[in-house]
Amino acid sequence: MALTEADRELAARVPALLDGWDEAVRATDGVARVMRLGFLDAGAVGAVPEVIADFRQV
Repeated sequence: MALTEADRELAARVPALLDGWDEAVRATDGVARVMRLGFLDAGAVGAVPEVIADFRQV
């Protein structure tokens, strides 16, 4: 397996991306009551309105 030029570019940027993520988490620690992150795939599209409605009730 060999990395493509795009793979190498992404790999070069990941450390800074993660450092930025860590800083964002530290900056918001204790400020937000709850932080939820999630990802939906195409199979979950039908449930999106219900999930969003449930999320708004929290």
